[in-house]
Amino acid sequence: MSVALSTLPPPPKVSPEWLMIAESVPAPLRVDLVIRRQLFKYEDYYVVKDPLSLTYFRLQPEEAYIVGLMDGRRKMREIYAAYLEHYPNSERSLEDIATFVNHLGTSGLLSINARSFIDTARKAKARPNHWLMVWGKVVSGVLFFKVPLLDPSPWLGKVVHAVRFFWSRWFVALSLLFIAGTLVRLGINKDEFANPGINFFSASNLALVWVTIIFIKSMHEFGHAMTCRRFGGEVHEMGFCLMCFTPCGYVDASDAWMMRHKRHKLYTTIAGVFVELNLAAIAAHLWLLFPDGIARNLAFNAMLVASINTLLFNANPLMRFDGYYVVCDLLEIPNLRAKAIAYCSYHLQRFLLGYRNAQQEALMSSDTRGSVFVIYAIFAYLYMIFIIYGLTQIFARVLAPYGLHDIGLIVGIFVEGSFVALPFIKVFMDAFSPGAHIVKAGPTRWYVLRSLGILAVILLLLFTLPTRFYVSEQAVVSAAVAEDIAPQVTGMITEVLVSPGQKVKAGDVLVRLENSTLVAELLQKQTDLDRARLRFATLQSTPNWKASESLPEAAKSMDIAATEVARAQADVDKLVIRAGRDGVIWSRRMDELVGRYADPSSVLMRIVDPNRIRLLIPLSEDKAEVVDIGNTVTGRWRADGSKFETTVRSLPRQPATIQEYTAGMLSVFGGSVPLSGNVRPGQMPDYPIYLAEAELQAKPNQFTIEGMRAQVTINGRETTYASRIGRWLMRLLGYRRAHH
Repeated sequence: MSVALSTLPPPPKVSPEWLMIAESVPAPLRVDLVIRRQLFKYEDYYVVKDPLSLTYFRLQPEEAYIVGLMDGRRKMREIYAAYLEHYPNSERSLEDIATFVNHLGTSGLLSINARSFIDTARKAKARPNHWLMVWGKVVSGVLFFKVPLLDPSPWLGKVVHAVRFFWSRWFVALSLLFIAGTLVRLGINKDEFANPGINFFSASNLALVWVTIIFIKSMHEFGHAMTCRRFGGEVHEMGFCLMCFTPCGYVDASDAWMMRHKRHKLYTTIAGVFVELNLAAIAAHLWLLFPDGIARNLAFNAMLVASINTLLFNANPLMRFDGYYVVCDLLEIPNLRAKAIAYCSYHLQRFLLGYRNAQQEALMSSDTRGSVFVIYAIFAYLYMIFIIYGLTQIFARVLAPYGLHDIGLIVGIFVEGSFVALPFIKVFMDAFSPGAHIVKAGPTRWYVLRSLGILAVILLLLFTLPTRFYVSEQAVVSAAVAEDIAPQVTGMITEVLVSPGQKVKAGDVLVRLENSTLVAELLQKQTDLDRARLRFATLQSTPNWKASESLPEAAKSMDIAATEVARAQADVDKLVIRAGRDGVIWSRRMDELVGRYADPSSVLMRIVDPNRIRLLIPLSEDKAEVVDIGNTVTGRWRADGSKFETTVRSLPRQPATIQEYTAGMLSVFGGSVPLSGNVRPGQMPDYPIYLAEAELQAKPNQFTIEGMRAQVTINGRETTYASRIGRWLMRLLGYRRAHH
């Protein structure tokens, strides 16, 4: 088709550059490219696969039509004229089509002259990188890099054919039932988690965790590769990667973009998670089966890595893993993360600096889901900050035994700060970068002054608006006045006559013991007393001087026997334990006392004054610094969820001793006082703890026992929002005075 140049709608002013573009002849598309038509958003799209670089491109129907006109003979003016004839309502200009063709060329999709392509590539390579790009590469290199190792395509198809039943409906259904059954079994054996026999964050176990991650994630990636191959895709790259300091394998299953059916792409995407959940289920059964040892530890690690890790990372749409691509397919928004970041960057540039990015504005003019982009960008940004912070703390803790805690913390702070700052720096750099796509929406000075004014107002409010420090901890009930009930003699508990919460008076019988030795001894002493009395009576009735001489010794023996009987009777009486004061019984599991052997060191229960109880709140040093006597304490009982309010009565200047701690305060029992490793007799916490005491008024109908736990919040010292944020940042970065 030949069209005269005059038939083209010329621009308002024909320039030499426009004439040069119109007379140019673009190169055709490479003949080795694979193009498939797909349905996306109820419209036809065309996916282009580059078999050399294994990259994929999505073309709109209009773009595919332009590509079809590029035969290496037509000039740009002819292509443009034919395009306008086919799409008369299109707003694309000749320059727009030239830009699109140029993008195809720079992406390596056109059959251009080899020498010109090499020259263009060299010029692009010789172009100096901006410092922001270098910084971004360093940060991304710390967080993620990969090393390709092999091409599995020669043997992957044979493996898939050998295990093709993996993708059958009956196998998938049985796998899901197996996973559900495992969850039921873990629920039945939930007590096993209270003592898993392993310190998960110890240095030795973290080495096992890394080994486990390598295996689990390699199987995860192998699941992607096999599923992609099963549904017609190609896999040409497998290798090793380091992601957030964690090693694992990876495969390139991008060929799933070429699959015609959307469900096949989803199967490929979720295959890795499906494999991990099955491995987690197998590991859970092995963990419940194995005895304590390295095999059980490996099974426990595999169970956690393949389940919790999968849900936090792979199945999470906020990170660019499996869950992300599933959401992209379901929402039909390709490159959701990039579009969300670009959308937010565009609006930040326009609001803060008064610049409009014409390129981004043109790309997103047809997409009306701006709220989706904003919500996703904010949540993804905050989630990555949280994940990097958590990994930083773990990394620093692993290096702490070797004296490298601060180095690990510095590396983490660098990565965290870079991740937080780079998006905002990029907003400013893109806005001030030269180019016709940057358009001023108004006086830049006015926008900058407005932004600085808003920032100044926010800072002023942060430094002036009053607020309070808030401290949330788990508190434990303790008695202010109490009597420990313990046996004075040894014996077997045969009867418990009271129950928790029962009121008793001094002298009431609480517990009965049984000790056959003491009873037999009493009978023996009574027999000895009877014999002594009989002998004394006999001597009294005998009228001779020899009997008279023996009377004093017989009387003394009778007195000694009577004393022994009284002592033995007192021991037998101690088998009945009585209350020493009025009060209320505080104890747990009293129904388990019957049948137990008790000695004087066994505290069976406590009798307390129900009107004189207290709440002990363990505080670290940095939290104790912001609490004053008289501060309001609001809480909620963990037992029934009821609320209460009280005040801080005392706060000691000295840290608590080990005798002052109760089980409910320790981290191994759900409290806040941290203990490293297994609990040992006399072990002190990792850093000093101060026990704040609050008044507690018991309600008449409320059942309260010592050791009950409550979640409390102390309304601490008055301050400003800026001070609160400053202390939070200091704790976030690991500078906790309580640790020093």
